[in-house]
Amino acid sequence: MHAMIRNLLNHLTVAMLAFTLAWLWTAGTAQAQDTAAGAAAAPAATPPANAAGDGIDDLLAQGAEAAAAPTIAAPDLDQPVFYSYGREIVIGKYTIVNQWMSGRRASEPAPAEPDQRFWRFFMHGVTDAGAMPKLWTSCLGPGQNPEDVLDFQADIRNELKSSNLPAIRLAGGQSILLAKPILIAAELNHLRGSYLRLYIWIRADNTGQGADLWHGAPGLELLLQDADGNVVNVEPSVFKTRGTYPWFCYHLDLAVPHNLNLAVASAAEPPTAEPGGAAPAAAPSAKDDPTGALGGFADLVPNQLATPELAAEKGSALPPGAGLFLRLVNPASGTAWFSTLSWKRVPYAESLFNTRVKETRVDPRSGTLAPNPDYDELPMHFFYGLSPRQHWDFLVGTKALPNLTRVANLKTYLKTAANDWADMVHVAPFLVYMHNNGVLLETAPPFEKDWNRALIASLREMQDLRTGMWKVNGQPNLLATWQIAANSFSPASLPRSDRASRPTPWLSVDDMPLPNPEAIVNTLLQAQRPAPRSTLKAGWNLYLFTRDDLQTPAQHVPCDIVATAAAANLLAQAMPLVDEALRAQAREAIYQAWLYVMRSLVFRDLGLWRMRHGDQEATTPAFFYAFLEATPWMEMRQLPGTPPPVVEAIQGAAGKMSFKWINPGEDQVSLRVYAAPEDSDAKQLSEQHLVAIIQPRGDSIDTMDPLLALRFMVSASMKKWLVGPEHDGASYLAEKVAALPAKLKNCVQSKEISVVPEPHPEKALKFYAAAVNAYGEMSAWQTLPVTLAP
Repeated sequence: MHAMIRNLLNHLTVAMLAFTLAWLWTAGTAQAQDTAAGAAAAPAATPPANAAGDGIDDLLAQGAEAAAAPTIAAPDLDQPVFYSYGREIVIGKYTIVNQWMSGRRASEPAPAEPDQRFWRFFMHGVTDAGAMPKLWTSCLGPGQNPEDVLDFQADIRNELKSSNLPAIRLAGGQSILLAKPILIAAELNHLRGSYLRLYIWIRADNTGQGADLWHGAPGLELLLQDADGNVVNVEPSVFKTRGTYPWFCYHLDLAVPHNLNLAVASAAEPPTAEPGGAAPAAAPSAKDDPTGALGGFADLVPNQLATPELAAEKGSALPPGAGLFLRLVNPASGTAWFSTLSWKRVPYAESLFNTRVKETRVDPRSGTLAPNPDYDELPMHFFYGLSPRQHWDFLVGTKALPNLTRVANLKTYLKTAANDWADMVHVAPFLVYMHNNGVLLETAPPFEKDWNRALIASLREMQDLRTGMWKVNGQPNLLATWQIAANSFSPASLPRSDRASRPTPWLSVDDMPLPNPEAIVNTLLQAQRPAPRSTLKAGWNLYLFTRDDLQTPAQHVPCDIVATAAAANLLAQAMPLVDEALRAQAREAIYQAWLYVMRSLVFRDLGLWRMRHGDQEATTPAFFYAFLEATPWMEMRQLPGTPPPVVEAIQGAAGKMSFKWINPGEDQVSLRVYAAPEDSDAKQLSEQHLVAIIQPRGDSIDTMDPLLALRFMVSASMKKWLVGPEHDGASYLAEKVAALPAKLKNCVQSKEISVVPEPHPEKALKFYAAAVNAYGEMSAWQTLPVTLAP
């Protein structure tokens, strides 16, 4: 009887419906209370999830307009009707029930402790309350017959959610691109400059068999198209749950650009973005501080260590006009069901782009950030990061994982890991790091005796002795080798000409150095690609070790930043462990890669860079600073045989100093002038002693002093991407930029400069100068005799 009454209410006139909705939704933001309760989520200052609008406000506004109309129209049976503060939602003959919602108003306090049940059914414990449901039938086109696509019996029924909406059913190998947009231009117009969250429930039966994790799990892809038919963003899901699992609610966030061309005239000012909403915030580095930022394995490689295939979508595959389109896919095997699609706007503070609130997303039961903590495999637990303040109980076993604190289970896992790219890139390299820091922070469960030594022995056995590389699916893999070398066999930081190497015991076991360094160096030297139309070398590419029968065109790309960063870092780590002859070859390989990158991939006037040879635009900052970190570009080091510069130094009134560079060499880009107490030694000089830099040209990256070129590039990348060297864990570069004095003066297109150095409180200053080439190599020091101005 209750269901009959509810269906009758759904067929009331639009005027009565608007009145009913306005009365029922007096709290307006009641659904936000579940986020605070379930996710332990946002801080108290965070606005309710509905405050910026999530579709409910639009529905109420439409109902109010209809109530003022003199005529009564038939209700839209596809339009959701919300009851009991959003606990029940009716769409025509279908009903959705959010069973955890008690009906209390939003003003009531949330429970002090998060409800652990939420993580059993919702990604990161974030529920879909308050989101606007969307019927699949409204997104299907003429050629997509509902009877062929939909399963009308695949209801969601669990202790927190019920929904009898039909589900899209996909067999293994199937995908569907919905012919109609899930959000049309008019809806997107109200979302400009904000973040959109899409919720979807997925159930799977025996999926992913015969495929690796990244390509075998059911998932989705959002395609944002503008009014001209250009696909301006393709956002794939990064939740990868294989096998068999019950209904689970995943979500995916999308930034809607302010300047998205929708060809829709705005009736009102578009909503403002949340603070910081113009671009994702820079992720904190987790690599250099094992105790302060361990929740960041994903931050080391945020969305960048995906497989190297392009995800570009041709506009011709979509209908004309602006809209947000959706593709669903079950790429490998079994059956996957997709149900109860819904969407809402989220503030930046709650979006997945904001890594600073990562702690609120940790599963309180198992201490993991994996999307589906009970059924996800190990790569998802590591990809999303580990919390330094939660106990990692998922390591003792889940519905998908054995007890990995046992040596036997660890060895079994590593034997299978070599067959999956995700395991070899996102898990195997970080097990040493996880163990060492888990023990230090007391966040890991107790490990079986000698667990770490069994781990390092297994990793050594997995290395190919002939090439020195670690393999994935039987093929040497550059990314996996770099990550394993850097995070498992790195007892000390890279040696520098101007910095002492520091111990990094959390990145090794028993200070074990990189095994088989000669093989690694020889393999990389042979694999370095030739530069086009040159006798020099370029860089490396990710397809170096792909089977020839795949005929991959990218095998012939002379350089891409990801692979070149991997190769350069491996060479730098291996060099101290090989003989001088091989070391010299490795140094030259790094130099030629640097030269090619700076000449061919860097926009010298903009300070930005391309990701690979052939790219036309600067698309992402990923791995560029990691590449530069592996080079000696920023090191204070002298080039043997280079004579000291000839410099005229004149002291004027009020401490003013004038420096004139008399003999700049053809390959020298700058003269650095340093000031230090008179009893100092030139060997003690550092960037902090710089008082002036003379640049005879200096109008582009290739003619600037390297320190100023780096500062220029950091400024450009911060403006475009909000990231600097720390984004790639490039702490050495970050130190160099930070060390530049605030009062450092420089000139361009001049050989002369005047400065007023900061006087020493007790001692007279002594001045030094050195000429520098574009690679940062310096001449011999010149102590500058000072002449008094007449």
